[in-house]
Amino acid sequence: MKEKEIIKLLRKDARQSLAAIARKAGMPRHCAARALRKCNKYIKKYTIIPDFRAMGFEVHAMFFLAPKSRKLMQYLDSSYNVNALFTAAGPYPVIVFAIFREMHGFYMFDKELGKLCNAKRVNFIVDEVKQENA
Repeated sequence: MKEKEIIKLLRKDARQSLAAIARKAGMPRHCAARALRKCNKYIKKYTIIPDFRAMGFEVHAMFFLAPKSRKLMQYLDSSYNVNALFTAAGPYPVIVFAIFREMHGFYMFDKELGKLCNAKRVNFIVDEVKQENA
């Protein structure tokens, strides 16, 4: 499937030219262009994956939360520290990936979550093993 190959190449580098995509996919440029047009309905957005540690965000944590009210989602949606926010099934229906420059920022964020949650679990991320490796 041409579209799957195009998506795979874009996940590796969304900034590459159509000519480069066509060459790597082993297809003529016009075929790659057609496949890319078809792919656009499956692409949410073109983005980057930053190195947060290199940016000075030393503390990374996953929060598993059972909210008390909708105020939790409002707080998380507006928080500078939240990098990813998910809803899930199970005892912790809200999952948050958050980043902090230092532990003080983490403690302040965690304290606020304590007011907005019935239950929470926190796991610190020690190392990134794999991310977006198409």
